[in-house]
Amino acid sequence: MLKQGWHVSHIDVSDESGGRSATAAFDAFYPFACKNLDLTEEPVTEGFSRGGLPALLWSIRDPDKMSGVYLDVAVMNILS
Repeated sequence: MLKQGWHVSHIDVSDESGGRSATAAFDAFYPFACKNLDLTEEPVTEGFSRGGLPALLWSIRDPDKMSGVYLDVAVMNILS
C-alpha cells in the first residue's frame, strides 16, 4: 500500500474528551503532515473509541480538508 501512496499518521487525543486542546492538536498536526511529511491535504480522518468525538468535530469544522471520516466504536458522548 505504501507503493500506492497510502500512509497512516497518528496523534493521540483520546484523553482530551473532544475539547479545544484536541482540536488544537489536529490544527497543529495537519499543516505539519502536509508540509513536512508531504502527505495529502485531503486525508481520511479516523476516530477510534474516545478519539472519535475529536476526529468528528475537527472534520465537521474543516470539511474542506477531508476526503472522508471513519469512526470505529466512537464515543460521541463524553458522559458515557
